[in-house]
Amino acid sequence: MSIARMLHADLVCDAGAGADLVSRLERAGILQVIDLHQGLPEELGVIERRPDLDAPGLDEELQKVRQVLETFDRFLPVKKGMLQGFFGSPPFVTEQQLQEIAERLDADRYAPELQQRTEEHDRTISELEDARELQARLAPWEALDLDLAALASARHSSIVTVQATTTQHETLSTLVRESGAGSDFAWQEVGHDDRTLWGGWATLADRRADLEGWIRQAGVSPVHLPDIAETPRVALARLATKIATLESRRDALASSLAADAAEKRPLAQALHDELANQRKNTRVPGSFFSTRTVTVARGWVLERDRVRLEALAAEAGADLVLRKPLKEESPPVFLVNRRLLRPYQILLEMFGLPSYTGFDPTVFVGVAMTLFYSICLGDVGYGLVQVLLAVLLKRKYKPAAGTRLFLDLFVQLGIGAACFGLLTWSFFGTSPGYKPGGPKILGILPLISPTNDFLLIIGVGLAVGVLVQMSSIGAGLVNALKNGDVKAAIFDFGAWLAMLFGLQLWAATKFLPGLPAVVSTVGLAIMSLGALVIIGFAGRDAKTIGGRLATGVISLYGIVGAYGIVSYFSDVLSFSRLAILNLTSGFIAMVGNLLGSLVTSTAGVLATILTLPFGILIVVLFHVLNVVLSMQGAFIHSLRLNYLESFGRYYRGGGRPFLPLRREGTHYRFEQ
Repeated sequence: MSIARMLHADLVCDAGAGADLVSRLERAGILQVIDLHQGLPEELGVIERRPDLDAPGLDEELQKVRQVLETFDRFLPVKKGMLQGFFGSPPFVTEQQLQEIAERLDADRYAPELQQRTEEHDRTISELEDARELQARLAPWEALDLDLAALASARHSSIVTVQATTTQHETLSTLVRESGAGSDFAWQEVGHDDRTLWGGWATLADRRADLEGWIRQAGVSPVHLPDIAETPRVALARLATKIATLESRRDALASSLAADAAEKRPLAQALHDELANQRKNTRVPGSFFSTRTVTVARGWVLERDRVRLEALAAEAGADLVLRKPLKEESPPVFLVNRRLLRPYQILLEMFGLPSYTGFDPTVFVGVAMTLFYSICLGDVGYGLVQVLLAVLLKRKYKPAAGTRLFLDLFVQLGIGAACFGLLTWSFFGTSPGYKPGGPKILGILPLISPTNDFLLIIGVGLAVGVLVQMSSIGAGLVNALKNGDVKAAIFDFGAWLAMLFGLQLWAATKFLPGLPAVVSTVGLAIMSLGALVIIGFAGRDAKTIGGRLATGVISLYGIVGAYGIVSYFSDVLSFSRLAILNLTSGFIAMVGNLLGSLVTSTAGVLATILTLPFGILIVVLFHVLNVVLSMQGAFIHSLRLNYLESFGRYYRGGGRPFLPLRREGTHYRFEQ
């Protein structure tokens, strides 16, 4: 429930020990390395000896492994369902297991072999496409009983093969007849379908130019047949055999490559992660400062890991200098929370971590988010369905840390929704054993029946809004004090807290006549005192008294300054959406139950048996749709109330996450 304290660390070792230091730091995973060259005086650059960060051997081998994985993905794609893609995670291995798996694949030998087989597969596909293209060209000419090579090499006669529609062919025939030399030309049809003719015009070689002119004039398409020493029929028979052979070879190669992918993909993935970590480690010394005699590494370490870093430095033969952060420094942020609160850290990470000098609002966010979500969903059945779904997803996919915390968050929110549903006695939109206006279960439940007590549930939402807004201003006061901004704590947050508290005391006497008159007087006094402080000090940066007072008066409205009366009331009204979403979910559930009961007949046993499945189907469909929409709406609107109506009052982001140097993986993970 706090931001972990950081220590600034400098490690000094012999010039040749940098690589060993990086290896030790990676295994320990406790130091976030920072670039020591930032802010380094220029004169020190004269004595620096920058390490050679090039690793051509590693780069080349890593590229080979990536090509292997791309080939595997081509011939055996990894298919992931929507749930697997969202909740799944790489398998867990230890560093030793990863190295053992990686050593089982020799990329230098295997990558060229795989590339050769892939190229053979691609050549086969190219040959197959060419054969099919030639087959398609020759198919209409199967009946042409001429050697195609002889057709192309004739000297004294000429045959022009064409493809034409019936109209085009008639036009061409007319042009030939009207030339007055029709006897010099002969037409031979080879084939036809409903719209197209295929055939050849034969003529003397010296009349070919005339024929080609008429062909263009009629819009007929000349066909250039391949120059092969066989008839189309023989060529087609040969092509059919060739295509079958090529298809068989293609399938065999693809099957062999897919089998390789199934067997060797885990090995290639392990080798990729191993090489990627080695490559990363070769770049880390670029952040160090090195001379001919020493190497200096700098970074941030958690104060709780001080002893571990000291032991690491001793083992590496390095000198260690630790100190607390300076005022002008901005250390990374690491939140420390108990297990129950850790899932809510996701919401902070989505919005942005707090600054190192700020405070960790995880407790506030956890309580607020659970309360908001519980009111919005507010049903025992829906809450338990959500819990069951999250637990099943965790067991099935065994997700990594981030996704696991997200599912833990939904488990806790589902429990909260079930608890609130118990208070409202709502079970999938029904209230078993209770009728509006009748006796309550155990004389207590439901405390509120949202579908009947509309105004009461809306009042609960508004009351939550008042409580959250006042708490947010109080949190802003604490945050300002923690950052040393006493003026903002008193004149902004403190003054508004007093004014709004007094305003609510005064308003309470108007709605609750039984309160003593002194409460109204005290409320007005506190409200007036707060308003005077706001008017006098909200514009404290103005240069003149008039400007200062004018800014203070305007800030009461909320145009400028820390807050505003209009902002307060609009923000509180926003919390009515908690009740509205609860009512919406409840009414949709009631409609589904009602429709299911209307479809189910009770006129007799047979009628019930026939209609009951349809009634159950309608009820199930309505509830599935409702629980999905209600969960989405409850989460989104609860998140919005946190981010917009609450965070703006007290939260100051800008923190950078603590990312220590450690072994990482794309295809495997190293945390349980």
